[in-house]
Amino acid sequence: MLEALTGAAAAVDSPGSPVNPNPDIAAPLWSVGGEWQDDGGVTKVLSSLQGGPVVLAMFYSGCHVSCPVAVEAMQWVENNLPAAQARRCRFVLVTLDPGGDTVAELRRFRAEAGLSAQWTLLRGARSKTHELADRIGLGYKVGEYGISHTSRIVVLDPAGRIVGRQSTAAPGLVQLLGEVELLLAAPAGLDEGRVSVASVP
Repeated sequence: MLEALTGAAAAVDSPGSPVNPNPDIAAPLWSVGGEWQDDGGVTKVLSSLQGGPVVLAMFYSGCHVSCPVAVEAMQWVENNLPAAQARRCRFVLVTLDPGGDTVAELRRFRAEAGLSAQWTLLRGARSKTHELADRIGLGYKVGEYGISHTSRIVVLDPAGRIVGRQSTAAPGLVQLLGEVELLLAAPAGLDEGRVSVASVP
């Protein structure tokens, strides 16, 4: 599967819009704020995700190129963790298309992708969606024929700080898995924010 993901990632990881080259990685991602709706119709705040490692990506259900690759990459990470450790993690997908990705559409996507109970799918206001994308270093642009965007998967520590940022290529996936394992192995109370951020070009 790693080889297949590598080939797909090489073909799709191109920028859609300018990205903040120095996103604030020190502040918790929760500081983006706003209200977000999950695929069960429940309104949440991002800080409700805190408490354990979080693997997060942005996507939209109408994407048939890079988004399926990112989802499969995150599933690869989940499936390569021991079951007990995987249950301590959250896997989060935030839509880039809150208008098209209704609660019902997110629920359909979950079922079609076979996502476990450890996954959370979110939709929010367009302004907050853009702010979140900027914070994780993902560029996107809404055009006449859809949304063009880069592909990034980030790892957050239990406090919501970005400690890893990877592409969906095989070397990045192995690094991503290692970053999650490092957080899971950290003693309770350790300041995970000291983990170095690994960025892609």
